[in-house]
Amino acid sequence: MKTLIKKEFEIIEQGDAEGQISNSQFKLLRDFVLKASDDSKKECAPDFFKLIPKNGKEAIKVQNYVGVIELPDGFRIEILPKVELGQSDSGYDLTRKIFLKMLQCMDENQFKISEFANLNTSKMSLFEIFIQMFLNDVQKLTRVGLKSGYVHVEENSKTFKGKLLVSQNIRENLVHQERFYVEYDEFQLNRPENRLVKSTLLYLNKKSNSDSNLAVIRRQLMFFEQVDASVNYEADFSKVIKNRNTTEYENLMAWARVFLQNKSFSTFSGNTSVRSILFPMEKVFEAYVAKMLRKAVIKETTDDYWSEWSVHSQYGAKYLFESPSNKFRMRPDIVMKKKDDVNIILDTKWKRLVNDYSLNYGISQQDMYQMFAYGHKYDCSNIWLVYPKNKDMNGEKIEEFKSKCNNLNISVKIYCLDLDDKGAFSSLLAQLETSTLQHFPMSILAGAKSAD
Repeated sequence: MKTLIKKEFEIIEQGDAEGQISNSQFKLLRDFVLKASDDSKKECAPDFFKLIPKNGKEAIKVQNYVGVIELPDGFRIEILPKVELGQSDSGYDLTRKIFLKMLQCMDENQFKISEFANLNTSKMSLFEIFIQMFLNDVQKLTRVGLKSGYVHVEENSKTFKGKLLVSQNIRENLVHQERFYVEYDEFQLNRPENRLVKSTLLYLNKKSNSDSNLAVIRRQLMFFEQVDASVNYEADFSKVIKNRNTTEYENLMAWARVFLQNKSFSTFSGNTSVRSILFPMEKVFEAYVAKMLRKAVIKETTDDYWSEWSVHSQYGAKYLFESPSNKFRMRPDIVMKKKDDVNIILDTKWKRLVNDYSLNYGISQQDMYQMFAYGHKYDCSNIWLVYPKNKDMNGEKIEEFKSKCNNLNISVKIYCLDLDDKGAFSSLLAQLETSTLQHFPMSILAGAKSAD
């Protein structure tokens, strides 16, 4: 079993050379891309992978999704985010760690990554790291003990209990009148959630190449000796119970769907031959910036300046049109409020800027239209576009873009976030503080309006 590692915006070619995949593997991947692209259109998703010509053949350009794709022969394609970290990341270990650090911020997703610090990511592929995340949650469950539940049982028994099923009893026991065909509920470990966890462990026992993961899998299977493997995934998933007594199973069921049913964390569905665990980087980056900025503000609450501020994700208080009955809700990625006033709007863009003034640094005109509309509708002049930092923009400062509209001086500032800098959000917060002080006269006017 081999793994091909690519970064976003790199190209997957077909051929026999190093770094290429075979023609048959390429065809399977191509079919997967075409199906995924069709599914993505339904959700107006960003580009997935692009089919492009290369050296007289078709090739596939990796776009904005990161994770793992597995072909039927076990060959895996690992896609990492385009994070430029120089020679210090020759084996991609640091890139994986940064990606996982970002990924754990997606609280609103189907699952939550916990205990990131305990993950052994050194020299491990993303697929093995995902397995390790699932195993961490299994070990949490087995430490507190598997939950028992009432399981519906129908059987031809020598003892009478529960309810007699008359028609089945006549059919099965016409000549065995010492037996009873009955149904009843029994309190036992063989509940749907435990069956699905065991099935996932058995599946990963065949898929994992990591000795440490395999050792954990086999050790954890011992706790499920009294549990049957699921014979009907869909039926068992439909019986999963969600309440305060089954919180230990929430993450496990999300991972089980990924591994057993190929339910990826993206906007498209998988198929029966090619399996994927893929994450849209635009959403990952947005969640990361929002959560880390919120943490930075909380950390600085001892500072009188930030004590009355709050950070909100996907804040949708305004509409583009008020008539008829509020249409096209406007949701900036991040809104920072001081008390009840929207004072700062931030929008994240997982795009690569270029050091070229004539090309507007690669900033999309559509994005600027969006920022202008945010400023106008939220009566906010202090707007920021946050991009990941790359080597072209290393140390490059982009002047803010300004526009006057209805006595509101809208300012859009560009910030390139260094994903490898532990102090990146403290630096961003310091610049936000400076910018709000520059816009202070507007805040006084906003306060005067509220007082009126």
